[in-house]
Amino acid sequence: MKKATWFLALTIIALSANPALAEHDFCPKVYHKGVIELDINPAFLHVDQYNTPDGGKADGLTISSFYNTTFSLNPHAGVYVPNFPPFAADQVGRIMYVDDLDPGQFDFETNYEKLTDLNSWMPATTWPNQAVRIPDGVLPFEAVIVPQGFHPVPTAGRLTIINLESPTREEFLVHEGTLDPSYRPNHPLNTPRFYHEALFYDMDGDGLKDIVTVRSGFKLITSTTPPTVVPPFSELVYFRNPGEGLEADKPWEEVVLYGGMFAGFMGPDIHLAMHDFDGDDVPEIVATHFFSGDDPTRPQPTKGKIAIYGAPFRGSWAQVSASSPYTLPRVKVISESQGFPFAVEIADLNGDGKMEVLATNHQFNCTSSPGVAGQVYAVLPPERGCLRRGLDGPRFARQYSSPTDP
Repeated sequence: MKKATWFLALTIIALSANPALAEHDFCPKVYHKGVIELDINPAFLHVDQYNTPDGGKADGLTISSFYNTTFSLNPHAGVYVPNFPPFAADQVGRIMYVDDLDPGQFDFETNYEKLTDLNSWMPATTWPNQAVRIPDGVLPFEAVIVPQGFHPVPTAGRLTIINLESPTREEFLVHEGTLDPSYRPNHPLNTPRFYHEALFYDMDGDGLKDIVTVRSGFKLITSTTPPTVVPPFSELVYFRNPGEGLEADKPWEEVVLYGGMFAGFMGPDIHLAMHDFDGDDVPEIVATHFFSGDDPTRPQPTKGKIAIYGAPFRGSWAQVSASSPYTLPRVKVISESQGFPFAVEIADLNGDGKMEVLATNHQFNCTSSPGVAGQVYAVLPPERGCLRRGLDGPRFARQYSSPTDP
């Protein structure tokens, strides 16, 4: 079988923060470095600062690779197999010293390091998404976190940590969903969750940074007559850092912040970012509703939304839990007319000293939200502190819309 080859273009976008730029003059400079040839399928990319043997740090490119295969049941083998070649195990790897990388001299076998499933005859990594190096001080070793799972995959998603100081790249389990056909779809033991991104913040005030993330589940269809569609269980959650109790096979304790019955099972589900917008020294969480924004009660062009979640003003995230309607976070929708939002970042885009929300949408070939093109856009915070009044003040404003290919 011929080995498939993928290409990765190394492009650097320099965002200008010149306040003198007029709104419609904003145009970042793009520097193109070259193209490298890979034997994997590059998906999510992230530039991280990794430790080097001399005690310093160097930029490395973290790469997740998954294969968008539709699985079908092989009646002869009795197992799930991909229905088209080539097939390779999903994985996460890295390319070190990207500052010094010469695309013309790049060799995949020597310049790329695989980080997942090094000693497993049956790979466990499932559709890895935005894998990144964990900041120093979160764990007692250098590590990469791997959020995993998605709809086409016939296994439930996971959230794992790879120990980079282990010669075998030992894997630590944070959470693993379940997808067992022996349970009815909405059975509490059937939780086919998946993750796209993770952040780190001390949510419970114990001095240890926890893992903050959003997750989604499949839209399941029951076997009843007539069949019933079970909505995705989208949730904003964090996992408590176990500190000295850290063990490779011991899942972390989770706290659901928003989701479940008191939120109509419709929490955020794909990407998130954190920033202290209201100045109370406790960051708010901006998150996208991609699947859970598909609300049949709302007009078709406005499906999908971005919301901001906050702890009680002058309170902390330790006071927030989805277990009671009285401990839910403050919530405000800040964008709901730009189609299905996918990723969000926090950045000062116009150099005014205030942080904006930079977002992208993903439009399913522009048919799901009529009249809404695929685009990159920014959402500006209001001039006055609406967040202090329960996130119920003036709306954020959409600016810098830039249509792109869907």
